[in-house]
Amino acid sequence: MRMASLFLLSWLGITFVASATEPLTAAEVERLPLNLLAERTLGEAGKLMMDVERPKSKLSRAEIRFFSYAFTTGSQYGICGSKWVTLGFDESGRINSIDSEPRYGVEASIYTDQKQWTYDEYDSLCGAVKSTRAYFPAPDAQSALTISAYLDLLAEKGPSKPTDYAFECSGSCAKIEPKNYIKSIELSNISSADTIDCDKESPYEKCYRLTLQGDPPGLFPRELRIYGRMRMNEVTITRVKLWVGATYY
Repeated sequence: MRMASLFLLSWLGITFVASATEPLTAAEVERLPLNLLAERTLGEAGKLMMDVERPKSKLSRAEIRFFSYAFTTGSQYGICGSKWVTLGFDESGRINSIDSEPRYGVEASIYTDQKQWTYDEYDSLCGAVKSTRAYFPAPDAQSALTISAYLDLLAEKGPSKPTDYAFECSGSCAKIEPKNYIKSIELSNISSADTIDCDKESPYEKCYRLTLQGDPPGLFPRELRIYGRMRMNEVTITRVKLWVGATYY
């Protein structure tokens, strides 16, 4: 059974297990081995967790975040998925909030022709992933693949030839070189990603709003809107809008 299928089956019981978990002490959260802490809080689904970020402050004011093993996502070869599960606690150490977020990573060329890989090879690819902490958010696996291809094209990477596109920068653009900046954006800079309406209605038109973080320092917040289309490995960007918030240096 593929990791994705096992994950979905196990995931159904997380809410019920977590809500019934006995209170945790700060010492348990700090010292319990990953496997015991994950199983204690998530039940059977805890077996799918490969890493944990433990709180550095009082438990009731902090969170525990688990990172699942990577798994295949379907037909998006090169993209592996993961679940980030964040638990919040009340004053007694009992879980009072659960958040599950899909994350994705690029582990091989996303431009590999479908005839050049098998699902067994895809399983092995994702099964060999050592960490999913650097994975980025996206609405779904196909969006993750498309966003990756768009950033490649903006950076003039990948098989698609760079094309002219309409560009607009608003906000605090004066202190940066906007076109050079968007060429430097990496997947790790994405803090959130959402789909937005495209200029045209077409099954191939895919448009996204990305909230960005990281380099260059001092820019907060930043939002990038990309309008384009992807059909097989043919990627086209038609319009890009960058908004830069207040700048602090």
